Amino acid sequence: MGIGIVLIFWLIVGSFAALVGSVILRAIATFLVQKSHPARKRVMRVATILPFAGLGWLFAVFVFQATINVYLGRDPGIGDSWNTPLPNGYRLIMIDVTDHGTVYNPKTLPPDTIAGQDDNVFDVSQLQLSGRYMLGALTPDNSYGGSYFLLDTQSGKRLIFPDFDRLGAALGPLGIKPDLRPIETVYSQYGGRLFGYVVLALMLIPPMFVFVLFCRWVLRIRKSEVLQAT
Repeated sequence: MGIGIVLIFWLIVGSFAALVGSVILRAIATFLVQKSHPARKRVMRVATILPFAGLGWLFAVFVFQATINVYLGRDPGIGDSWNTPLPNGYRLIMIDVTDHGTVYNPKTLPPDTIAGQDDNVFDVSQLQLSGRYMLGALTPDNSYGGSYFLLDTQSGKRLIFPDFDRLGAALGPLGIKPDLRPIETVYSQYGGRLFGYVVLALMLIPPMFVFVLFCRWVLRIRKSEVLQAT
């Protein structure tokens, strides 16, 4: 599914959620604020607009983070592919699923193409980066006829091993201790996880703060009406 279709889908879902939120806030305001109160019309307007303003804020933050991520060479956070830069000029990409992907060197490939060259590895399910080397596990149905690989990112040479013991024997002279991680974990490590937390906080905290202010405003009006009635 393309990014445009996914974005339109979430805009439709968000618009529907904002409409429902607007109806609920208006109902609450109608129950709490009497018709005779001078601020009632203003409260109703804010209750109507607030969910749609929140949706606009979420969209603006999404565009902001997508722009930053694309500038840094990462995926925009939506769509059917996940990609991020890795050390030594390599990249990691996963398409449709996050349990396996491809590591490749974009400098040796034609634009927008990932070819089966020695310095690229498809069907990677686990990955480890150690200096100039990359090593990992392959999916059972890979096309290499082995289970593990070792890639020298400087020479571009790739070795395939039938089992973990053979991989370990090749790593010994290099002084590398095997510590393979799921490929999605490596993606999270290099794909801007901290930036993702910042974006999430930026999406949630300001709307929640404004919502709390609105609730306090309505409750304050309600309290003043109760005091006047007594």
